[in-house]
Amino acid sequence: MDINRLVDFLKSENLYDDDIFTYYVNNMKFVDDPSILNGSFYGMFIDEKCGELLSFKGIVPKICNLFTLLINIHEYMHAILLFKNLGLPFTESLDDEVLPIAFERLYIEKCASDDEKAVFELYQKNLIDNCKDENHLRGFSLQWNVMNFYNKNGYFPTSMDLLDDLVFIKR
Repeated sequence: MDINRLVDFLKSENLYDDDIFTYYVNNMKFVDDPSILNGSFYGMFIDEKCGELLSFKGIVPKICNLFTLLINIHEYMHAILLFKNLGLPFTESLDDEVLPIAFERLYIEKCASDDEKAVFELYQKNLIDNCKDENHLRGFSLQWNVMNFYNKNGYFPTSMDLLDDLVFIKR
């Protein structure tokens, strides 16, 4: 597995942009061994001055399996949002996680093999079953609702769009 799988997915969803991808590749540290950071230190780090987004860098694993690919999809979605806001006023928000998580799920739904889907679903089930934080559980519900709406309507919902069909994950 390599970065081409990421590029193929981005192109299939009309998310690929040469400028953003070049910025992403040039400003990310790709870690060879994903177990080094145990998945807890991947992400984007922004450089801002007086509320203006000047640049961003990040750390991601090299793509070697489904989970490292999903991390790269997630962080690339952040890169799109950050890149489009370079030079503009910028404030981080918890809402910034909704789109990246939704695209992880979109990859699973549209591109993953049956074996990969089974592994991912087991992983998600373990996360949900062992989740002690109600806000995190609500996040799983929101992820599911966003992808359900996208699959049904072909576009990502606003908050108001989701009110009609909300489903909450129960343990």
